[in-house]
Amino acid sequence: MEFSLLFMFLAWTAVMTYLTFGIERDRTMLFPDYYFVAERRLVNHTIATKYVKNFDDCELLCYLNDSCVSANFKKDPENGGIAYACELNNATHLEHEVDLITDIVFYYRGSEVGYNLKLVQ
Repeated sequence: MEFSLLFMFLAWTAVMTYLTFGIERDRTMLFPDYYFVAERRLVNHTIATKYVKNFDDCELLCYLNDSCVSANFKKDPENGGIAYACELNNATHLEHEVDLITDIVFYYRGSEVGYNLKLVQ
């Protein structure tokens, strides 16, 4: 059991390294604590649903998707207790406050996104 968990961790690390290695990203993204809301979910703006092992991986997938600016994380595991649903959104609660609904099985995490723009002189 311990070997399989170690193997899964190493495989995940290798995949994430492969996906991000050598890619220069001009995107800056913060997930501040004051944009974390328990038992809430942003609806009508989901662009993808992924399955992850923890909330940090959900934030990472949002960062890697240039259209994503917030995420919903289902706190109850699916697929036999090993995967959590992560919904990537292309909007935040700041833009669509009425779409932030009460849903007791989700966490919502908004972000602050910026781009490092290079000025041409």
